[in-house]
Amino acid sequence: MIIRNFEPDDLNNLAAIHSASKQVAEKGIIYDEDLAIFSPEYYQDKWRQWSQAEDTSIVIAYDEDNSAMGFVSFGRIKTRPDFDRGVVPKFGGEIYALYIHPDYFHKRVGTALFKKACENLAEKKLTSMILWAMKKNKRACAFYDKMGGERVGKKRIEIGEKSYADESCFAWKDVRKIF
Repeated sequence: MIIRNFEPDDLNNLAAIHSASKQVAEKGIIYDEDLAIFSPEYYQDKWRQWSQAEDTSIVIAYDEDNSAMGFVSFGRIKTRPDFDRGVVPKFGGEIYALYIHPDYFHKRVGTALFKKACENLAEKKLTSMILWAMKKNKRACAFYDKMGGERVGKKRIEIGEKSYADESCFAWKDVRKIF
């Protein structure tokens, strides 16, 4: 497995992974017509914008045949939990997105990308972090539990035109314990 920083040529792979993973992971959680919105073309536009965001890092994993396996996007905290409203946030970093292509589920790609994000956050002196995951996404929540995440908050989000989902906020007080 090769894990490297995102380059503009990776945009189509990022979009394809995000769409394919979402279609599998969120089937039955959100309405099919809302899920249909999240095509590779939809994510090409979104990732074109998101990859330009200040303080956002993206790393992508490829297999030995140069097939894109997954990616993780992370940086300084953007989506603070409700309890964390002080001037200085309790958590410094955040994983914004971690998606694995369904062909690579259960092949430790997620673990490798998660650890890489933690290493990079620690290098930036962001040693505590959070991430948000859909509560009904059992695969993702089980993974974050296994990685030592503590559930510290929740929120309800709107997805598409008529779907809603509850999200859990997972937190790590010291990401240096992960890698």
